[in-house]
Amino acid sequence: MKHFLLSFAILAAMAKIIQPLPISFVRRPMQKPVQNFIDAEIEYTASQAEKTATLLRNVLERLPTTEPYEGHRKALEKLLQNALDFKTPGLCHNKMRAFSRSWTSVMVKYLRPDSSPQHDEILALLEQYGLKSMMMEAEHFLERIVSGEIGLPVEEGSPSYVKFLEREC
Repeated sequence: MKHFLLSFAILAAMAKIIQPLPISFVRRPMQKPVQNFIDAEIEYTASQAEKTATLLRNVLERLPTTEPYEGHRKALEKLLQNALDFKTPGLCHNKMRAFSRSWTSVMVKYLRPDSSPQHDEILALLEQYGLKSMMMEAEHFLERIVSGEIGLPVEEGSPSYVKFLEREC
């Protein structure tokens, strides 16, 4: 579970370095969770997969078809396929892992400050179609975890985690 959160936290932090966002992790007293952590994480990841698919369809439609963009197009198309695969039946854990790894490996390239002109153009398209909003949602999700609103992350090997490994979505 930690790797899903870490992926989004890393990207949120990178986005904050490149373009400061008005988000802070204010320590609040722990409250009684209003939602189960696993359910919240599945719901959040499903939402992000759907938004990623919409984002990438729009970006790919506007992405130049010239040779310098071909590698970018393939990477974005693969991420789009992973986002679409999230809707197909299967084990939640496997789908979440595949999506978060794919998302991180592709998006981290576009958030580096020393990007190529193609990276910069693609980042501009990603931002135009909602990347900043998705990053803010990631930070909000992490705030909900820190505040205790959605409960504590489940430890690997715990009975809840074992159930999660077998859960279909």
